[in-house]
Amino acid sequence: MPEVAEKSIQSNSCANRADELFHQHQEEIYRNTDQLFVRLMPLQWLAAILMAMIISPRTWAGQSSYVHIHIWAAIFMGGAISIFPIWMARAWPGAALTRHIIAVAQMLVSVLLIDITGGRIETHFHVFGSLVILSFYRDWRGDSGSLPGSFHTRSLLALLRLWRSRREPVAINRTRRLGNLRRCLPGDLMPTQHP
Repeated sequence: MPEVAEKSIQSNSCANRADELFHQHQEEIYRNTDQLFVRLMPLQWLAAILMAMIISPRTWAGQSSYVHIHIWAAIFMGGAISIFPIWMARAWPGAALTRHIIAVAQMLVSVLLIDITGGRIETHFHVFGSLVILSFYRDWRGDSGSLPGSFHTRSLLALLRLWRSRREPVAINRTRRLGNLRRCLPGDLMPTQHP
């Protein structure tokens, strides 16, 4: 009987040690990924400024020209979006709140880049790249990765509601568009037909 008690104590200590090592490794991953974003955020900020200067440096009103609003947005909004997550990652590396702030900042950088380029389709891929880099956290509880994913899902649902509220003059066009949409969307996001 003492041997059984001894084995259960050893297995508990092994399980506790495994949990301890797992949590240490997980915290190390969080801190390393935070440091990755500390290096990435200023690069994105610089890229936004360069894109604004190359794509639309000036705006014209008749004979006079002014610095385009995208340059000011890239400088000031890009800075505001980037500085806070950098500070959070330096002040509280590995914290769940830091991961949330970084995830939101990444989506805001995506919005800024899409706006600067005038909605060019190529810049929309920044969202997917951001989600991939956010997955480096390996936080499967959904703390960091689900926040931007949820944001984009809600945006899609809002667009679908707007699309549904639109009235089609011809029923055939509506049916054809619903048929095309059925091929693109999963079943739970599918809009219902209005009578």
